[in-house]
Amino acid sequence: MVNTVDYIIAGGGISGLLLANEMANSSWFDNKQILIIDQFVKSTNDRTICYWSKDQLAPDYVSKSWKHFNFYNYEGEHKLLDTDPYEYCMIRSADFYNHVHYKIDQKSNITLITDKIIDLVEMDDGMVLKTEESNSYKCKHLFKSFITDELDFTKDHHVLQHFKGIFIETEESCFDPNHIHFMDFRTDQSPGTCFFYVLPTSDRHALVELAVFSDEVWEDINYDKTIEAYISAHLTQSKYSIQETEFGVIPMTTYNFSAHDTKRITNIGTSGGTVKPSSGYSYTRSLRHCKAICQALISGKEPQIAQRIFSKKYKWFDQVFLNVILSNKLSGAEVFDQLFAGTKAERILSFLNEDLSLLEDIAILKSPKKVPFIRAALEEIF
Repeated sequence: MVNTVDYIIAGGGISGLLLANEMANSSWFDNKQILIIDQFVKSTNDRTICYWSKDQLAPDYVSKSWKHFNFYNYEGEHKLLDTDPYEYCMIRSADFYNHVHYKIDQKSNITLITDKIIDLVEMDDGMVLKTEESNSYKCKHLFKSFITDELDFTKDHHVLQHFKGIFIETEESCFDPNHIHFMDFRTDQSPGTCFFYVLPTSDRHALVELAVFSDEVWEDINYDKTIEAYISAHLTQSKYSIQETEFGVIPMTTYNFSAHDTKRITNIGTSGGTVKPSSGYSYTRSLRHCKAICQALISGKEPQIAQRIFSKKYKWFDQVFLNVILSNKLSGAEVFDQLFAGTKAERILSFLNEDLSLLEDIAILKSPKKVPFIRAALEEIF
C-alpha cells in the first residue's frame, strides 16, 4: 500500500524543520498533507546555530543574543566592533527542535514519522519514497535535506570548515556575558584559517569554539590541544569543567547544488547550497530559502525557483573570496583583518548576509589589499 500526501520533507534536522515551521505558519498549507520523515527524532543539543539579525523580536527558540562583538586579529590587536543594529544570536538545537515539534504537533495535517529512507523513485506524476520498514509514500514534491548523489568538486572551489566547541564552566568569574569574541585569530594559522568564537552566557559559562578552514579534518586530540592552549592563554588559567561538546563539518564550496534539483525534488539545507561559501554560515540563507519555497508554492510556481534568492553577484564574490584564500594570495586571517579594519562592521555583516547594493559591495571590496583580489577576479573571469 502506498500512502499519498502532498509534500514530503526528507530529513527532520535544522533545514527540514525550518521548512516545516514555515509551512505550519501559513494557513495556505492547512489543507495540504505534509509528511516529515527521519531515521531519528532529534531532540538534543547536537549543535549550536548562530547568526546575526536586525530583528528586534528574535524567535522564541533563540537562547541568547549579544550586541557587543570583540574582534582579534592574528597579531593580537583588538577591535570592538560597532555592529548596531545587528545582534549575534545563538540557538541551542534542542530548543529549536522542541519548538518546531510542539508546533507541528498542533497541526493535524503535518505528520512526523521515524523510519529510514532506502529508495527514492521519481515518476511523471510524483515521487515515491520507500523505507526500511517496508512503507511506501507518494507525494507531489519532495524536499530533501541530505545528499544522495556523489559530488565532484574538482571544477569548483571547495574547502571544509570543521569545528569543535566546548561549553565550559569556570571556577572563577572570567567572562563578560554582554560581549562575545567574534572571530579571534590568536592561534596558529599554519594548519589553515583558524579562529575562535567565545559566546558567554554568564560570567562563568561560555561556549568556546574552534573553527578551521582546511582540506582535512583533524584528529580529535588536535582540537583539544588547540582549545586548551587558547583558553589558558586568552580566557582563564583557573580550573574549568566541560559541560557539553559539539563537533561538525561544513562544506564551503562554489559547487552548484541546485543542479541536483529535479521536477519533483528540491534540495534544502546544505544539499540545497544554503551554506555561505565564504563564511560557512547557513541559518539565515536556509531560512530565506524555506520562505521562498513556501511563497513559490502559494503562488502556484515551482519550488525550484526559490534558488533565485541566491544572487549571481554574491556567488561570484564568494568565488573570488575562496580563490584568494585557497590559492594563498592572502590568508583567511589577513582577509578578515583587513575587512574589519577598513569598513564598518555593520556593513560587513550586511555584505555577508547578501543585503547590500552593488555600489556598497564594491566599497567593501576596497578594504582588503586590492592586487590579490583583482588577480583572483581575473582568474574567475578567464
